[in-house]
Amino acid sequence: MRKPKFSRGFALRWTAAAAVLALVIGGAQAAGADQTQEADGSSNQTIVISGELPAGVKAQDVEVYLLPKDKDLRDAAVGTTLRALPFSAATVSMKGRSFTVSAGPDQAPRAALDDQGVAFLNVMVFTDRGTYQSNSSVRAVVDHRGQAKWVDTAEELVRVRGVAARQATPGGLLLQRLNDDTGKSVMLTKFSLLPGSSARARSGDPTPYPGCSYRKKGERVRSATIGTTYPVGNDTATMVVNSSTGASYGVASSFHDPGEAWGAFKAGSSKHTSSGWGFQWAGSNRGRSYRKGVEYGLFETWCARGCAGCLRQWFPTGETGGTSANRLTTRPNWTKCARVARGKWWRDKSGESAYSYGAAVKFASVIGIDLSISRQYNSSQKILYTLRAKRRMCGSNTWPSNAGKVMSRR
Repeated sequence: MRKPKFSRGFALRWTAAAAVLALVIGGAQAAGADQTQEADGSSNQTIVISGELPAGVKAQDVEVYLLPKDKDLRDAAVGTTLRALPFSAATVSMKGRSFTVSAGPDQAPRAALDDQGVAFLNVMVFTDRGTYQSNSSVRAVVDHRGQAKWVDTAEELVRVRGVAARQATPGGLLLQRLNDDTGKSVMLTKFSLLPGSSARARSGDPTPYPGCSYRKKGERVRSATIGTTYPVGNDTATMVVNSSTGASYGVASSFHDPGEAWGAFKAGSSKHTSSGWGFQWAGSNRGRSYRKGVEYGLFETWCARGCAGCLRQWFPTGETGGTSANRLTTRPNWTKCARVARGKWWRDKSGESAYSYGAAVKFASVIGIDLSISRQYNSSQKILYTLRAKRRMCGSNTWPSNAGKVMSRR
């Protein structure tokens, strides 16, 4: 266990639009050996995020930047540069192509977390083959014993209302409670190799001071599919969104070398976002998809280490509260079915298969590709069928009680 070496090469300042928060873990030495670094003052540390690089790549150093919460990203005017700020205490462990970052939620800068305890991470891993980049969202929660931890944003929270759903952590944060003690942390497996970084790695280019800034280049509102229903006969179906718990929406990335044109946008990782709103679509006997408006921001990354204006990303910054529906003219033929009586049937339990769709966010007219969605069912986001007769409920990948998508059949 060794203390990390934090560079002091420049002073970081807050901007009016809110600073980007950076968890900077540096100073890895003796490449080829297993390494662990620890900062003073750490307490109650749990895994923030782990990652596994492509085969044959060895991690040498890791930097993880926490971007501002969504409101600050939305409020920032186009042209604004959001700067980085170091996170004061963390631990990083590296072994071969794998790494793990740990820190206590009570140690996180407050502006990194929204009111749901969610933070968005930009992860850079420096290796013997160049700099690999990825993104993910994590949520700070407390378990039933009051122990603070970091989990995947898809993990289920306690279904109670008001202040009973929250518990203060030692650092004064108010975090939602995890439903049980089995919450999973995030494991990254999708990475992009940043342009030019492999050549710098081979040449032994010295590493300058750490730090990143994010320049806002644009913003768009896009329509995203969040669910589907397929009733039969005179049955009806609807979807309910109540104080939306949000979803993980796809992130699009474009890269370039200095002096070269920007490459085409490619879908990669995802980012969680949510907003406090609700809506129930009127019941219909037609197959349809349910859509909501999602605001995206385009940000250009400038890092003193590994990425000097080499990366642009579209990622979601909030849900608008706008809704629509689209009629589906074909029906799937799922066969994992359970017989049900006449009445009302709904799917509202998280922890099993999430609803996912690789082309949910309609972005092709802007960047040439559509982006993905992944969201869990829960009491705030559920589908509801009103069955006029005995039916079969069928799941897309397993029994309808746990399936990612559900339909009714005669």
